[in-house]
Amino acid sequence: MEIFITILYCIAFTWLVTYTPFFIKSHLGKRLLVSFFIIKFLAAFSYGLFFSQANMIATSDSWNYFLLSKGETDWLLQNPFAFFQDIFSSGYHHSSNLFLQTNSYWNDLKSNIIIKLMALCNVITFKNYYANAVILNYLFFFGPVAIYRVFTFSEKKNLVIALSVFCIPSFLFWCSGAHKDGILFSCIGMIIYFFNNQLQKRQVNYLHIFYMLLLLIVIFALRNFLAFLLLPALFVWALSDFHPNKKWLIVTGVFGIGLLFFFLTGYLSASYNFPEYIIKKQAEFKALGGGSQIELPLLEPNAISFLKFLPYALDVSFCRPHFSEWKSLAAIFSGLELLGFWIIIIFYFFSKKKNPIINTSFFVFCCCFAISVLLLCGYTVTLSGAITRYRSLVLPFIITPFLAGLGWKKG
Repeated sequence: MEIFITILYCIAFTWLVTYTPFFIKSHLGKRLLVSFFIIKFLAAFSYGLFFSQANMIATSDSWNYFLLSKGETDWLLQNPFAFFQDIFSSGYHHSSNLFLQTNSYWNDLKSNIIIKLMALCNVITFKNYYANAVILNYLFFFGPVAIYRVFTFSEKKNLVIALSVFCIPSFLFWCSGAHKDGILFSCIGMIIYFFNNQLQKRQVNYLHIFYMLLLLIVIFALRNFLAFLLLPALFVWALSDFHPNKKWLIVTGVFGIGLLFFFLTGYLSASYNFPEYIIKKQAEFKALGGGSQIELPLLEPNAISFLKFLPYALDVSFCRPHFSEWKSLAAIFSGLELLGFWIIIIFYFFSKKKNPIINTSFFVFCCCFAISVLLLCGYTVTLSGAITRYRSLVLPFIITPFLAGLGWKKG
């Protein structure tokens, strides 16, 4: 019965993809849309099967969320008002710090959102994990389509950009699984799409701004640091679009002020000490143990220590796993993907014929956002195996502009 329901939802939502106006306007065509959507939900099934193994399911967030969502579905059917009210209720007697990992409403909200979403899916899928994954991937599909539409800037189909946006292996795996990553990428993608539309038309659309604020709230609730890094990158994009000859001065100024504010928070408020927060996040990864732990020097909450740690952060975010760490199938795939990433970058800089496929202000945004996210991951993630997941979210923003700029023919 579960297999029949899953197949039914695969067919229904594949059909729906071909009739969704936002997807149709990408000009990818029905065949490519269907192909990419099928690839996505197959990746979601692989994700579910991988984490359903006996040695992994107990610690799998995705499957634990699903199990919890079953009880939430019963609650929804019995008392829908209480079900939705619970999202905004805190079970703690004190006000919660935004950045605490324990006894914090904000930390619990990260899990509650995906659990509630799965609970809603359960109503029509009869509590079927894989059918839920199909529905979720319909929502996740908005992100890559939005990014593709911003990258192309035209009605012409570009297969190179499409493959780069939709089919980067680690991105496909992690952002298709029934977890937070796919939601985050869709929110980021739609914000970028709405933002770009206003820049292109040189007019403010208040409805789009409202949508952007709602999506930003979701990002903040799921992974707050992404919201903090997305805003300055968008600001740089807008300023660079209006002042293209000063883009690198703008980047230096905006992120210089951002770094100054980052280190000053420790003096402004003990509760919102960002450097201390980074150190605590790093400590949490160290506490996880595991065979892929990276030996790193002690990080202290001051600018000098962060500067000394920079080479290690760059190594973690841009060079891990090292070849010596290719000891499992997952590590080999991750290493090969990273090798491909560096080959594309090197080829781009040595290529004599470049294709100006995107405008420079958007290119600056892509670099600023992706590099800032990767650097932050380099300062917090201490597991060589875990960095692949966190890096996957921004790989389309780095690989796509360089790959598309290599002079490929459109078609």
